[in-house]
Amino acid sequence: MPGGPRVASELPDSPEALVASGDRLWFALPAARGGTAVWTLRAVRNQAMETFFNDPPNRFDLVPSLPAGSAIEAIAALRGGLIAAVRDRAVEGLPSAAAPGRLRVLRQEGAGWSELAPLPRDAQRLGEIRLAGLSGGAEDEVLLAISDPAEGSVDLWRGRAGLPGAGGWRRIAEGLDGSAVAILDVEGRPVVLTDDGGGRWRAHWVRPDAVLRGAPIDARAGVSALIGDGELAYGVELDGDRRPTLHPLDLRSGRWSDPIEAARQRSPRERFAHVALLGLLAGTATILTLLFRADRISAALPLPAGLVAGEFGARSGALLIDYALGAGVAILITGASLMEVLLQPIWTAPIERAFAPMLAFFLTAMIAGIAEAATGRSIGKRLAGVRVLDERGGRAGAAACLGRALVKFVVLCLPLLAIIHLINPVRRGLPELLTGTWVLARAPDATPSA
Repeated sequence: MPGGPRVASELPDSPEALVASGDRLWFALPAARGGTAVWTLRAVRNQAMETFFNDPPNRFDLVPSLPAGSAIEAIAALRGGLIAAVRDRAVEGLPSAAAPGRLRVLRQEGAGWSELAPLPRDAQRLGEIRLAGLSGGAEDEVLLAISDPAEGSVDLWRGRAGLPGAGGWRRIAEGLDGSAVAILDVEGRPVVLTDDGGGRWRAHWVRPDAVLRGAPIDARAGVSALIGDGELAYGVELDGDRRPTLHPLDLRSGRWSDPIEAARQRSPRERFAHVALLGLLAGTATILTLLFRADRISAALPLPAGLVAGEFGARSGALLIDYALGAGVAILITGASLMEVLLQPIWTAPIERAFAPMLAFFLTAMIAGIAEAATGRSIGKRLAGVRVLDERGGRAGAAACLGRALVKFVVLCLPLLAIIHLINPVRRGLPELLTGTWVLARAPDATPSA
């Protein structure tokens, strides 16, 4: 994204494992009573602002925790959910593990986890574990990289991820030099990176039943993790403030590209600056009304001959029609979904989430204001049979209509201000009181003018 990655959330502890797939992230944290809790969130992109925000906001969703008595080694994602590599361990207060240290691969199913086919005895090693889900074919599969610290080598195992016990495991590579660093998804294929311990990495391109050895790579100092986005690989480096820098890596040539530095994390004051601005506008509009139009808030002023105040139902219908147009344009501009545009209340949401609904309100007010300045009616008001007039009964001027649109935008953002419209005898709200306008309809018994 422009400006590089941004910090979205702070975790209470360092995760024991994490994985991302598509727009969703899962991470594992120690549970309060032992075991491992697994949490998830979705990263939603705001195309207009080129930022991401979390869904759900300000919290994480909890998925079924891993069974107590198991220590997580790695976690990966599949089309149908999660898979995890765990080792059995003894936990006080629980029955002793049948085989402490035994490695198992579990798959999340509904409200719990179930074990896939048991791993062969040759796979029961105590080295580093790397795990990946393969969802490109007709059936989900699992790729498991097991390092042997004693021999300094890596074995690769491949197995089916269907129902528990379905299918077995087969070893597709044995004795790869070094230890497994990561399994990445690059160009739609899994790639295993190994470290020879001497500052050199090696990429191994995985085929269904074989592994192709790739180019050597000079390990980049400071890189603490490797990730893949389906096209490229990136080394992740964290500075003293935990701000990430991404180092693009071409796995075919083994060359690093220029780093991508993270943008400065915006403070809560910056992310909620719109709240202060809207509050200032709402306060200003209210104060001006009280100072200069207080006598008209509850006054039943005489209406122009042949006209009546626009009924609440007619004005509400006109607003909904105008809003449909404004929201449609906002969706085209931002690429947001309908639910993102309908987000309320915007006062408790950061600007990256509040931008789309605020833009929809602004476009609703301005498109209607321009139409009212030109013809006296917006599209919604024309269909509802009401129009905007000045206090003398003539067509409102362009300045009054555009001023009314700005105040209307503030009222839409803070609907509580609409109470003035409800208590006014002739249904004049802040937009009409401040700009000296009416929203009127022709009286039922009035003769239409030629």
